[in-house]
Amino acid sequence: MQLRSLAEKDPALFLDGFSIPILINKCFYSPNLFPEIKLRIDRSRIENRITEKSDPTTSFYLTSSYKTNLDQNVKESLAGRIQIYSLSGLSVTEISIYNDIYRKRYW
Repeated sequence: MQLRSLAEKDPALFLDGFSIPILINKCFYSPNLFPEIKLRIDRSRIENRITEKSDPTTSFYLTSSYKTNLDQNVKESLAGRIQIYSLSGLSVTEISIYNDIYRKRYW
C-alpha cells in the first residue's frame, strides 16, 4: 500500500527506486505514473539519438487485468511509446501440463 501511495504522490521518486526494466502490475491503480513514464521514455529516446544507439530496449512492463479500468483511470495514452498485447487466461489443459512438468522436476 505504501508503494502505491508513493507512486501516486511522487511518481519520479517511485520510479527512481527501481532499476530498468520495471514491471508494474495493476498499473491502473496509479494513473499518475503514466506522465512520468512518458517523460522517461522520451528522455531515453533523445539520449539514444545523441549516442547513436539504435537498439531500443523495453524499460517498462505495465500489466492490467481489466482494460476498462485502464481506459477509465489513465489519461496519458503513451501513444507511439507502447505495444499492447491482449492475453487470454490459461486453459485447464495448459495448467495441468504445467503442473505435470512441475511435479516431474521438483517432486
